[in-house]
Amino acid sequence: MNSKEREAIRLMAKGDPLGAVEIYKQLIQEESDNPDLYNEYGDVLLKAGKEREAITAFEKALSLYYEGEMWDNALAVAKKILRFINNPHVELRLAEVYSYMGRSDETLAILEKLIPVSGKEITIDEMAQVLERVASGIAADSEIWPRFQRLFAKLVELIEQFGEKTLKGAD
Repeated sequence: MNSKEREAIRLMAKGDPLGAVEIYKQLIQEESDNPDLYNEYGDVLLKAGKEREAITAFEKALSLYYEGEMWDNALAVAKKILRFINNPHVELRLAEVYSYMGRSDETLAILEKLIPVSGKEITIDEMAQVLERVASGIAADSEIWPRFQRLFAKLVELIEQFGEKTLKGAD
């Protein structure tokens, strides 16, 4: 922890989240590829009453944790985001994270929710890409594999019926 981070913590303890926000802005400019800073920045923004900005910071942290294959952190931040907003793209990312963590049942539960009746703004192509990425992890689980195959068959039906429309068009 550097001196700026210590100063931000001191400001938070004194009840000055806006001062801490300004310090985190500087820290992120200096180290824009650090997911922990974005996560902490989001927490500080929440305490400053800036929920939309906090969610944006958490989304950036999620992206960086995902890119760095820091699955536990990605899981925690995705869940944090979903406490504030219903975001189908974050749900898809969460499904992928669960898959990479070997949690096939949770992966499929999310994907089943998003295909096709959920009315989420996800393209069929996006869903197909996620299914392709998680398939290898699920294939190893003989109990889960039939569920995955049914899910994939539903996606194929949507492609045949709607083409490149969003899943919302499948309602």
